[in-house]
Amino acid sequence: LGVLLNYTCHPTCVTGENTLFSAEYCGLAAAQIQAETGAVVLWTTGAIGDVGPVRRGWDVLTALGETVSAEALRLLPTITTAPCTRLTSVTQPLSLPLSPLPSAEELTTFWAAQQAILAAPEQLQRPYQDRIAGAMIDWATATLAQVTAPNASTTVTTELQVIRIGDLALVSAPGELFVELGLAIKAGAAGGHCFVCGFGNDNIGYIPARRAYPHGGYEIADAYKYYGYPAVLAPEAGELLVATALGLLKG
Repeated sequence: LGVLLNYTCHPTCVTGENTLFSAEYCGLAAAQIQAETGAVVLWTTGAIGDVGPVRRGWDVLTALGETVSAEALRLLPTITTAPCTRLTSVTQPLSLPLSPLPSAEELTTFWAAQQAILAAPEQLQRPYQDRIAGAMIDWATATLAQVTAPNASTTVTTELQVIRIGDLALVSAPGELFVELGLAIKAGAAGGHCFVCGFGNDNIGYIPARRAYPHGGYEIADAYKYYGYPAVLAPEAGELLVATALGLLKG
């Protein structure tokens, strides 16, 4: 007996100050389900791009893990099993556009601003700001080389996959897909059950919904730099991913 579970929330209950290896609330929930049923639990992460715990701490981790496991254990007896009459898989390459690349002048100015932060440690206003500035200097240096090279890339190449097991469709999302995009895939799936599986086969970072761009924030303004991209994905990238996923589901 096995349990395939799909849940949508960042496993970030404990903060960056934690020094322990942890499977987070996902590991706690899976362990409790396995202890109760004897089943092997396979956890899949949903479209978590803009969904996370509202509070942080070990007590939050425990509460969330126990809540998820309790709901899964409540639902398990209601599931009707059937022989698997269908097992298929299809994969399609996907090229997602980036927003306009920064200019060499913009990168040079940004690089200088980060250097100024490192030069005045007494003015650091938050923990790890020196490390963040160091990472941003590395990004600006690498990106300057990218944007000044001939034929600088303006896309991110990845792939989508749909696996069908009976009436269940598993749709890979190659990164941190915003939840409304995941819900759009589920809404467009024709019949049966659909799990959108974040980090499926790849991790290209955050894949935001168009409506999020005017609001900025970490997912739009900063995260792509840690993934080594010269710019955030273009606003239409998420919609292109959804359309491609729905095409695979209907194919």
